[in-house]
Amino acid sequence: MEIYQSLLQTTENTRDLGGLVGADHTVTRYWSVLRSDVPLDPSASDVDLLRSHHITTIIDMRDEPAIRQKPNGFVGREGFRVVSCPIVEGSEIPDSVAEVPHGYLRIAGSNGMGQALQVIADLPEDEGVLFHCTAGKDRSGVLSVILLLLAGVSVRDVVT
Repeated sequence: MEIYQSLLQTTENTRDLGGLVGADHTVTRYWSVLRSDVPLDPSASDVDLLRSHHITTIIDMRDEPAIRQKPNGFVGREGFRVVSCPIVEGSEIPDSVAEVPHGYLRIAGSNGMGQALQVIADLPEDEGVLFHCTAGKDRSGVLSVILLLLAGVSVRDVVT
């Protein structure tokens, strides 16, 4: 059994979407797109690591009350741009297991998801992005799935 370790010291769930085989046997680039839980208080080494990989755009998919309660640690940090793309859909615990897929579809169809995809599409080719929600699972997971499918990664590889 593989034990997962977050890429950043000060988060619990930062992952790289690189290394997956996509369309025409291309491989998604490492250190280009990271998904994460909220980076509350990034360490100097976390900041340096992101800068060294040109990851200076941070997309926060939480709503305003969540941001006020636990502010993003990159806001106001020199050299970083934090973009708010709030997704209210999917921020609550579903009423039942049967409701989970419907919640994911609401996340995928939300205005905030469209905003996040546009921010990523507008990035220069040599720059990367870290996007996050609260825990780095639901909203971040849906955005990860969309990006990987757009890159031609197989559904089997996306869900494993």
